[in-house]
Amino acid sequence: MLTQCPRDPKGRNANCNNATRSSPISLADIFSGGRDWKKFAAGYCNKDLRRQVADDNMPTDFDISDIGAAVAKDGNWLWSKDSAIAMFTISMNSGMPDAPYEVQIPYTALKPFVKPDAPVL
Repeated sequence: MLTQCPRDPKGRNANCNNATRSSPISLADIFSGGRDWKKFAAGYCNKDLRRQVADDNMPTDFDISDIGAAVAKDGNWLWSKDSAIAMFTISMNSGMPDAPYEVQIPYTALKPFVKPDAPVL
């Protein structure tokens, strides 16, 4: 169960509290330990980030080698009504400045990995 959550300009929940524990929502509150949700999320994000970079006509020499570490951090996630949003900073090897990107993963895709009592659903 969520308490009132601040919303960013796009209407996403940011830094919500878990009302049952009076603490910020963590990835452990959302995802089951028995399935490899990190591997799924990293693969989903890798594919979508490559699509986004191509759509933006950015150089294809970007570095996302730490995508697994990025998806494993609580602070890199936002929770919207219909999807989880993973946030990344992409480093371009060509010398262009770092670029912020986000990947929306629909809860329907995450359902096999989410606890039945997850506070964001």
